[in-house]
Amino acid sequence: MYIPFDAHLIDGLWEKFEQVLIDQDLYHVISDGKCVRQPEKKAVTTEEARVITDRFKQASCNFIGTSRLMPVPPHFALVLEQDGHNASLFEYISYDHSEAQISRDMNLVAVCCFFHIKTLRILSIPLKIVGWSDPDFIAIVDEVNEVTLISRRPA
Repeated sequence: MYIPFDAHLIDGLWEKFEQVLIDQDLYHVISDGKCVRQPEKKAVTTEEARVITDRFKQASCNFIGTSRLMPVPPHFALVLEQDGHNASLFEYISYDHSEAQISRDMNLVAVCCFFHIKTLRILSIPLKIVGWSDPDFIAIVDEVNEVTLISRRPA
């Protein structure tokens, strides 16, 4: 079963996450707050894994996907603005970068973020998300800036 955790709360999860980055071929779809246009499926070096892990650690919120407490993508991190109402997806790592997979992962990201951050009103994702289908959220795609803004659907 997939469960995303804040790695700060689970002993040893940061080390496991870093090792997965080194051992597995993964797509880094969003890096340092920017969409990677042609992500390459690859494992990273020890130094690159350390840099990525540090960015996740420094993010306002991080979610390391797990199954039986072993890291399993997607993994994602957010930068939360001071007011707590707006957040931006800062890091996103996945097994696949197809539109269908990204759409499923972003649905999971939205559910997780809005559940864990009660004050969140708008989640900004630096991707054009095709085929948004979750009826609990509204997705507005800014075609010019290639950003999708997610908000809760009013009750």
